[in-house]
Amino acid sequence: FDPYDVLEVSTSAALDEIKQAYRALSKTHHPDKGGDADLFHKINLAYRALSDETARANFEKYGHPDGPQTRT
Repeated sequence: FDPYDVLEVSTSAALDEIKQAYRALSKTHHPDKGGDADLFHKINLAYRALSDETARANFEKYGHPDGPQTRT
């Protein structure tokens, strides 16, 4: 899962660019508008990962917006 690919923005994208991409994609892929629910869910996850500074830093460093993941 790469939130940059999902939102179709570069890794250097500013928050305004991320918001703009999120809004455009969510309008297109919203299930109530005939879009794919799974893709819409990924768009929401990608936006949450990139719109929060801590989550974005965690993704950059650990590959996951919640920080390092441990396997059990």
